[in-house]
Amino acid sequence: PVTALRYSQASFEKGARFMHGPSGETLSEEDRRSIYEFLDHLIRGIVTPEQIGLRVTLWDSKLYTKDNRRLAALMMLQGLKRDVSIRAKCRIDKPDDEFTRNFGPAAEGLP
Repeated sequence: PVTALRYSQASFEKGARFMHGPSGETLSEEDRRSIYEFLDHLIRGIVTPEQIGLRVTLWDSKLYTKDNRRLAALMMLQGLKRDVSIRAKCRIDKPDDEFTRNFGPAAEGLP
């Protein structure tokens, strides 16, 4: 369930747009979509949570995602659909340079 995951960063850029694709590739400016547009696609069923892959790192017995914006949209969906458990596929990775560079103490807050 997405509620078991934590954010690896304390915040994301103010436009709340996806900077990277599902595989971690950098997106061009025109391909950067808002998390709110993504949430709308989830609500309408254009995309299902089961189609979403999240990159997750196990750190200090907790699961943190590198895909903070995707998790934010999935958590918003969970808030709208409280009668079901929203689940997403997770790929568990070891802590790498990207994780340790972006991870901060402030990220320890909300799961």
